[in-house]
This record gives sequence, C-alpha cells and structure tokens, in this order.
Amino acid sequence: MGLQPEYGTRVSREIYAEGDMNYYRFAKRGSAATGVAQATTRAQILGLVVPSQEGYRPDGSVGIVPRTKYVTDEIPDVLETGVGYVMLGEGVTSAVPGNEVMSDGDGKAVVYTVPAIAASKTGGAPTDAELQAILAEGVGENKVKAGKLVDGGNAGDLVRVKLYGDD
Repeated sequence: MGLQPEYGTRVSREIYAEGDMNYYRFAKRGSAATGVAQATTRAQILGLVVPSQEGYRPDGSVGIVPRTKYVTDEIPDVLETGVGYVMLGEGVTSAVPGNEVMSDGDGKAVVYTVPAIAASKTGGAPTDAELQAILAEGVGENKVKAGKLVDGGNAGDLVRVKLYGDD
C-alpha cells in the first residue's frame, strides 16, 4: 500500500477509470457521466488519485505484480478535498511552500502559470470576454488550480498538496 492522504473526502459515487490512471496524479472528469481520467494540461481538476489499499494485482497470466495504477474500468479512489500526495512534474523549491499548482500533460503537479494573453481572434487587443475567460481559471467550472503545495521537491518527488476541492 502506498502513501495515503493525511485527511480529506473522497469522491462519494461510483466512478470508473476511462484509461490507466497512475497513483499520485490529478484526475479529471471523463467523457461518460461516471468516468474519470488522468488529468491533462490545464484540465479542470476533480481530485487526486490515491493508491489502492491492495498492494498487488493479477498480471493477466499466472502471477501478481505490485500495483502502481488503476487500469481501465476499475473503480479508482479519488481524493476531492484535504491533504494528499502528488508527484511533481517539475522542481519546486522547498523554501516556497504555498505555490498553487495545476496539472501537466501527465497529471503531475506543476506550478500554476497565468495563461499568455494573445492578440484577439479579431486581430486587435483581447476582448473583455477573452480576458474574463483567462481570469476565471480556478473558479467554479473552470477549476484549473488544483491546490497549494505543502512541501517542495524535485521532479518525480511525492509531495503533499492541500486540494481546493469545491472552495
């Protein structure tokens, strides 16, 4: 059994993995009503994939192997709020705890960055609607910010993150 969350609430309804979901990565809603998937860059975050309490799984032939992920159609354990462990996708200095994080392309935590403001699709300065869309990240349905780091570390390290949940 891997590192378990310090505290928090988990997704309370039955959900199914729509693909392989590695432990300690951010999760997003899937395409089906009961589906979840590993988060991608700037995805709306549902929660954090928590390791199964079963340490091993069948390998499909005659043996068993250590579990490192949930496979398609399994019911993953997803932490919505609280403090859990996430894998870093980049180094974060431990002298700066409290960095807000989002998902990279592989569901790992990276420091949140404000999206670049490009010229409007109409060719001029960004419109009010385009600016509002950028400023809305991390709020309500556009929840890109997953939470705040409690610890720092190097890329690939497991560190604690306080999830925002429905804040």
